[in-house]
Amino acid sequence: MVRSVDISEACADERPGGQCIRIVGNSGALCADLELLAQAAKGSLQIRQFLLDFVDAGAQFVGVDREVFAAPAAGELGVQFELADGLRGLVAAVRAGHVDQFFVQQSSHGHPSRKMV
Repeated sequence: MVRSVDISEACADERPGGQCIRIVGNSGALCADLELLAQAAKGSLQIRQFLLDFVDAGAQFVGVDREVFAAPAAGELGVQFELADGLRGLVAAVRAGHVDQFFVQQSSHGHPSRKMV
């Protein structure tokens, strides 16, 4: 899903001629990943717990890819929104059906779940 916001009217008041850069954001993969995590959390206490611990640790859920994707028109800047590193592994494990292996790996790296839901 690519959505754009045209701010040329706002720029027109501040800059003669209304010269602006339009930012085009691609969030389709991000939305699909978040929906997958929401569905997985409904059926798994372990996943719910991991997500709660992730939030409690103050971790960032979403990031902007440093590599900017090609925007379709001149004067546009494209950015890719994606899950933060800490959640991408969980999404990959859910998609592959290897959630148990993901949590074994997490606990061996010193990230056991601490809180009961």
